[in-house]
Amino acid sequence: MTELLKKRVSIVAVCAVFGVTGAVTTADKSVIAVGETANMRVTTVEETTEYRIENNYKYVLEKAFTRSPDTFEAWVNMPVYSVGGTLMSNWTGEEMKDGTVAWSVDGLGRVHIQWNNRKLDYTFAERAINDGEWHHLAVVRDPAEHTFTLYIDGEYSDGVKCVQKDLDGKAYLPMCIGVDYRSKYAYDDKYVKEPFDGAIRQVTVYNGAVSVDRIRSDMQTAEITDDYGGKIMGNWYLGERWIDRTVEDTTANGNNATIATFDKFVGLADTDFEYDYTIIGLPDIQCLVEWKYNKYMNMMKWIVDNSTKLNTKFVFAVGDLSNIGNSDQLFDDAASGFALLDNKIPYSVVQGNHDYDDMCKTDRTSTWFDKYFPYSKHRSMLGFGGVYEEGTMSNSYYLFNAAGVDYCMINLEVAPRMEVIRWAGRICETYPNHRVIVQTHSYIGSNGDLLSEYDPMSPSQYGWAAGAKPGEFTTSRELYDNLIGKYKNVFMAFSGHIGSDDIMVRRDTGVNCNTVTSMLIDAQSTVFENEKSEDIMFIMKVNERKRLMSCCYYSPSHNAVYNLQNQFRLAF
Repeated sequence: MTELLKKRVSIVAVCAVFGVTGAVTTADKSVIAVGETANMRVTTVEETTEYRIENNYKYVLEKAFTRSPDTFEAWVNMPVYSVGGTLMSNWTGEEMKDGTVAWSVDGLGRVHIQWNNRKLDYTFAERAINDGEWHHLAVVRDPAEHTFTLYIDGEYSDGVKCVQKDLDGKAYLPMCIGVDYRSKYAYDDKYVKEPFDGAIRQVTVYNGAVSVDRIRSDMQTAEITDDYGGKIMGNWYLGERWIDRTVEDTTANGNNATIATFDKFVGLADTDFEYDYTIIGLPDIQCLVEWKYNKYMNMMKWIVDNSTKLNTKFVFAVGDLSNIGNSDQLFDDAASGFALLDNKIPYSVVQGNHDYDDMCKTDRTSTWFDKYFPYSKHRSMLGFGGVYEEGTMSNSYYLFNAAGVDYCMINLEVAPRMEVIRWAGRICETYPNHRVIVQTHSYIGSNGDLLSEYDPMSPSQYGWAAGAKPGEFTTSRELYDNLIGKYKNVFMAFSGHIGSDDIMVRRDTGVNCNTVTSMLIDAQSTVFENEKSEDIMFIMKVNERKRLMSCCYYSPSHNAVYNLQNQFRLAF
């Protein structure tokens, strides 16, 4: 059915609904009024917060474009010893078919463009801008002439002829200014985020090519308000110092830019939210278990110690409990953490691809998972409902009640077999008045789409899918069509697998006109101080009367939220 919402959660929701505490750093104090009272000079000062890329702030547009811009303009200042970085981009690091573009500057001060998922990857080598001065850059794509041309300070600098298709309807995520969506964790350099080491004063984008006269006019204009024959897509005057949480799009398009963070812990804003109960989700814990076991155990203990205060009704884990599918040590460590919850808080887990013996290279054999998360133990645990196959917890369901609301948590294997999906459907039919939450390890990608079967991160691309018979593996679309979007009592869906610094939220309308909220929660790839992974959990507080949820990525060791945009409210 029609997709209602697909986005990274907007920071607007955080700032407008919550207000932010502990999320910013005071840069200076500005005098705003001076007067005299009883012959005494009185100065009134107000603290001014400055948001800087170097302090892990970025601007994010409120909505994605309907197509990728052809022309990009920006006023930038690159210090002499700058390493360069991203100016504007919607690149995630995930291999997508079309639509990811980036404008950046390399470490030598040369403007660089990546167009259509790096199908064009070109450095304009004729001139460098790393001189500590403000420069106006304009990269103009002329679709008719098949050219990409760079202008610096209104003068031609360099160009390349390259046939590239238009990217109508292929913009995916809202554009970021100052950094892209990539994480720090990388298998190779193309996955590593590159924040711009410098300042960005203004950004303007167009659909199609613009003239040299227009470029020169834009250089002199902070608030561009005309539509340039319908071609202008947006203009944002950010200022030499970023001090505004929201920067208005001066055009009629109304696509404002709002402050967000990357790789940053901020204060917990929603402390006054009234709620009835809490549900906690654990993103892929594999790296945390392997490299920060003590922090992992402290996180699990925190969940128990705060369960009464939060009225925690259920805890779930989206898979990849171990980083190696046949490791006694790692599975034992992972199980030790969950054992702290035994007979205190009901919980469930699903298998990730790393939780199979050979990590999805050949088949679904689950020797170590079955050993350390045994059916013989979990069948007597709080809330246990049943399993698909007696003897293994690979597919299970749990029942619990929260503030008078009956829930059913269905836990599914990676790329569940069609027969397993049908089993899950019968559970939905058996409990028609329960709110059903479905969790499986792999479902949506970091761009908010259902994970494509052709994506290299999709389980269907792993070795075990070779030669598989129809129904032995299913895609995200098949899971949606046959379960998540099919039954009117399916309320939410959760998945991990795809590392993402931020929570990805999407909403779909099922065939019964019910709204299904799906979330990607996988913070495994966050890196701080050259250490791998953090104790980040997903906390969802629910207010039944208001039909409202307060969500955040919380770290007990930091007592803070990971990234400003990862605390938000959702109506249901």
